[in-house]
Amino acid sequence: MVQRHKRVVLGAAAITFTVFMAFPILASFTGVLGGVADGAGAGYAAGLAVILLPLLGAVAYRRWTSRIEDGGPR
Repeated sequence: MVQRHKRVVLGAAAITFTVFMAFPILASFTGVLGGVADGAGAGYAAGLAVILLPLLGAVAYRRWTSRIEDGGPR
């Protein structure tokens, strides 16, 4: 069980780090995030996603581990 948790946590950390570090590179050196939709810049939307997605992942992980600790389905 510990190996499974370790694999999930390290995988999520690697994905979060990669996406989080890609954001400033894309925003600074390319025009990928230069677009505008309904007055909001694509960079702002991507920045919001970079902040909120790890939080949502943490909530999902907490719910998953709580269910396992309570004896629910694995």
